[in-house]
Amino acid sequence: MLKRNPFIFMVIALAGLCLNAPVMAQGIPSSIQPSQDSPPPTEPTVSSSSLSPIDGVIGHWGFGYFTEDAPIGVRYWLDRKLAVDIGFDGAISSGNLEAYRLGLEVGAVYALAHYHYSVVFARAGLGYLHQGFDGPQPTPGSHQINGTAFFGAELFLGAFGFPNISLQGGYGLTAAYSGGGGSAFIMGTSSAGLNVAATGTLGFHIYL
Repeated sequence: MLKRNPFIFMVIALAGLCLNAPVMAQGIPSSIQPSQDSPPPTEPTVSSSSLSPIDGVIGHWGFGYFTEDAPIGVRYWLDRKLAVDIGFDGAISSGNLEAYRLGLEVGAVYALAHYHYSVVFARAGLGYLHQGFDGPQPTPGSHQINGTAFFGAELFLGAFGFPNISLQGGYGLTAAYSGGGGSAFIMGTSSAGLNVAATGTLGFHIYL
């Protein structure tokens, strides 16, 4: 009968553990296995096509020149797509015949495309103009309702260090109805901005 040797039992036990180690490792869930070092997550890159100059002026009032019917006004961008225009017109003249003019126009601007420094948009507006006269002879005043619709572009001067200043140009159609002292309906072209050498139009906005 062989004698039991403790040393032989220790060798056999260690050999068994070494042979079973790969099998035991396969049974360990991946969630608790030691993970390899991975590079830190990188920030997502923003492409230039997703940039818009409107992002910097949303929620700001833009003062400037708009249309002939309401030359002085403000523009307010609600978001990247929609803006609201409110324009005013007024004048007083004195002489043999005292006269005055008051006008108001409200417009909606819808952005069609965004670029790095410009926005292409469509605009529709509705305005009211009243002209009154005061002289020796009673002269009836006149009332005019006009509507405009045009396509345009707003170019921001961000490349020159002025992202809150923009130039605007546009062209479209206008329709006007005049009443008081004779009625008339007129339809023609419409431009948005100041006449420049009788060849184009140019408006501007300063956002504060």
